[in-house]
Amino acid sequence: MTVDVGDLSCAALVCLGGWAGSRAVHGRDRRGRRDPGGAVGAHRRVPRHRRSMMLRSRRRHRAALERSLPALAEATARELRVGTSIAAALFEGAAAAGVGLADELGEVRTATAGGAALLPSLEAWSARWDSSALDHLVAVVALGTQLGGELAPSLDAVADALRDRIEVRDEITSLTSQSRASAWLLTGLPPVAVAGLALVDTASARFLVASPLGSACLAAAVLLLATGWWWMRWLTEGAHG
Repeated sequence: MTVDVGDLSCAALVCLGGWAGSRAVHGRDRRGRRDPGGAVGAHRRVPRHRRSMMLRSRRRHRAALERSLPALAEATARELRVGTSIAAALFEGAAAAGVGLADELGEVRTATAGGAALLPSLEAWSARWDSSALDHLVAVVALGTQLGGELAPSLDAVADALRDRIEVRDEITSLTSQSRASAWLLTGLPPVAVAGLALVDTASARFLVASPLGSACLAAAVLLLATGWWWMRWLTEGAHG
């Protein structure tokens, strides 16, 4: 079988494009992925697409909650400075901060009104969301309650720290969005290039689909493209946690 230079160039283009797609996100660190609140284990019998939608919805709600925590910390600190108790300051601060925090703390308010201690109720609320930002806030409130002293300055410091964390997360989101766009481009470019080349040179298209060497190159390219796409999804979803 005689193979001309154009056929080999077409095969090399397909393989090189597949390799580039698989390397689109090379060099990024793996980010750990957590199962929020055991949500996956609690819904093992739910169809996979439904479970995926539920987890995405939970992540969105958790992200919205974490964005509201700096305002909650600052509002609670203001209430403490005027002599309000810690529990009342939290509830009043949640109402003042808005964005649904009063509803979030509704179960805690109900539990404390029924005679439950504040800290176990806050810890149960934090455990339900499995949020490190919320854990941070609850830990500061717990230390202030148990050790005494001025809690308001600590809450102001927590608000600043949580805002810094949100800024870092937004930066990660921006960077991973760029990675996803690059992976889309590098994954979609080789098939488009091959389709365009096939319109110009039908012999090259026949080489890819009708010869053993061409079929092997095509299969390798598809495998590399699929691997690159899966790798990109794995890393970017891990970066969002």
